[in-house]
Amino acid sequence: MQVRDPLQLNKYRQGSGIADCIICRNCGVLVGIVHHDNGRLYGAINNKIIDGSPAFGEEVPVSPKTLPDDEKIKRWKTLWFANVRIDLIN
Repeated sequence: MQVRDPLQLNKYRQGSGIADCIICRNCGVLVGIVHHDNGRLYGAINNKIIDGSPAFGEEVPVSPKTLPDDEKIKRWKTLWFANVRIDLIN
């Protein structure tokens, strides 16, 4: 993910607090979500906010509210991007 102005992003932890929701401070839209695990960053992006035709696979509904934390993390590692970076661009 590339960010022009990090001041326009807000991190929010909900539920069990093991992942960070990244939200646009300006419009309140969920940009994505990330989870730190053993020095790696896993993440998912809200593909509905991307202009054009992103080359992502099919959407996979995820409703892990009732799963224990370790099962949530295991599922995320299967479905989310691994080795995510958030770069600041000028």
